[in-house]
Amino acid sequence: VLAAELVLLERVALPAAQQRRLQSVLRFLAEDSIVPDPARVHVAAARTPQKDVVCVGVVDREWLVQALARLGRAGVAPLAAYPETLLPPLEADAWVVACSGDESFVRTGEAEGFALDSAAGDEPPVALRLALDAARSNGRAPQRLVLRAASGAALPDAARWSAVLDLPVEPGAAWRWSQGRSRPRFELLQGEFAPRGTGGAWREALARPALLAAALVALMSVAIAADWALKAAERDRLQAEMRD
Repeated sequence: VLAAELVLLERVALPAAQQRRLQSVLRFLAEDSIVPDPARVHVAAARTPQKDVVCVGVVDREWLVQALARLGRAGVAPLAAYPETLLPPLEADAWVVACSGDESFVRTGEAEGFALDSAAGDEPPVALRLALDAARSNGRAPQRLVLRAASGAALPDAARWSAVLDLPVEPGAAWRWSQGRSRPRFELLQGEFAPRGTGGAWREALARPALLAAALVALMSVAIAADWALKAAERDRLQAEMRD
């Protein structure tokens, strides 16, 4: 699980025709939102119900390389990696805010969310205000906010947030990422970082050879049957000649 501040999640417009070659252009999809050099980042993608929109997750590539190397030296081979941002369960028509002081974040959709800046007192973070303004402009604003305390942190004043944001804000149950029972569908280990040797990868690698082998068996069966038919016809002809 990668901390919210380590993964930038973005919605990117991409024509459906270009999504067929998604892996070859991933690093350049979000370059307007990240560092100038796309080669320095690893970008994973997840399709959305909208035909011409994909969600991307951006991680510092060197950091990810080093993290995976440390796990490898410890004898751990991760099969998946998820942004912490996408772990709190979604609520109907709501954004879910995980309140954890300077490490707070908000989940806004199936594969969307962002880390929050520190707030003064009970004032809502600036990043949250700006995101709500943008969502309202795009017609994608939530109908409410749900506040969930993470790591034993205290919840902010829900009434104050509601007044400032002009949006219903309600406290929810406490949340810990380790208690989550469902995994996000957005997986970060894609492309060059996709795990090797997993059952799924093994089956995918063998799919084509298995089909070829099945085709060869079928052809051999037909050939053997034809050979036996010819030999049986020849035997019958010889036996007929012998009787004559």
